[in-house]
Amino acid sequence: MKLLAAALMLALAGEVAAAGIERTVVSHAKGRYTVEAVATLAVPPKAAIAALTDFAHLDRLTPSIRVSRRLRETSEGTLVYTESRACAGWFCRELRKTELVTVRGAEVYAVAIPEQSNVKRSVSRWRFVPDGAGTRLEMRTEVDPAFFVPPLIGPPLVKSAMKREAEAFARGLEQAARAFVSPSPSRPDPSRGG
Repeated sequence: MKLLAAALMLALAGEVAAAGIERTVVSHAKGRYTVEAVATLAVPPKAAIAALTDFAHLDRLTPSIRVSRRLRETSEGTLVYTESRACAGWFCRELRKTELVTVRGAEVYAVAIPEQSNVKRSVSRWRFVPDGAGTRLEMRTEVDPAFFVPPLIGPPLVKSAMKREAEAFARGLEQAARAFVSPSPSRPDPSRGG
């Protein structure tokens, strides 16, 4: 109900349009997959960051995330555990990652701890730039899987799946962030003498 109310408030207020994907580029080199995306979100940066750091509910951002939980705070940031199911065509894998997540102003970083994950390396950065009443989101993720990817057909399938996932993530982040949008002060109703 809160999400519906927030969506109606934004629509009635005439704020920016729903998540618009401006660019998504996925590359593969020497076993590393990199996805870079830029999207415009119809929520303020503070709300988007709040949704991204709502670690108990990361499944709201994308259906591929099945489990997410805050493990503990450290002097460097927050340790977060996630389980995801990633599929590229018929090729599916469970991703388990323990990541150190840090928030530095309008940027959020997540770095996987390989000994506690099934990736050799995973580094993500999300940058939230105010854009009118909304946010310009700049995302970059690099992943070196620690599992076998079929050499000839695997990389094109994985790249396609990563592109779809990045775009779904931006839409899911925007939707989840609506729950963190503060309602605008209401205007007086002239019919009530206000």
